[in-house]
Amino acid sequence: MHAKYGDGVGEVLLDKNADLYASLRTAHVLISEISTGLFEAAGLADRIFLWDTPKSRFSFPRHPFQSFSSASMLLDLLNDETAGQLPASELEAIWAPSWRDNYLGFLEGQGVRCAQQRSPS
Repeated sequence: MHAKYGDGVGEVLLDKNADLYASLRTAHVLISEISTGLFEAAGLADRIFLWDTPKSRFSFPRHPFQSFSSASMLLDLLNDETAGQLPASELEAIWAPSWRDNYLGFLEGQGVRCAQQRSPS
């Protein structure tokens, strides 16, 4: 795809960063066929979509993500600003209590400045 489109198409950019967490820190939407990154993105990326393919159904028979099976369906979902958002109950099932504060604290400890503030203790 990179050879055909370069770094992206319109407002869609191809992320070539090898550091998943650096990418997730700035991601608004994550689209994937299969990856544990879908779960790692929960609560970090604003919206998450899973490409519904035989491979993804085999890998993730049960998952909390909004799925799509065609480009037109994905476009419709992207135009709906609430599509792809995980409810708090799903985030709590994936992440430990206070996960956001723990994650932001870890980043701060590594010298990474975060736009989001930690919750007051």
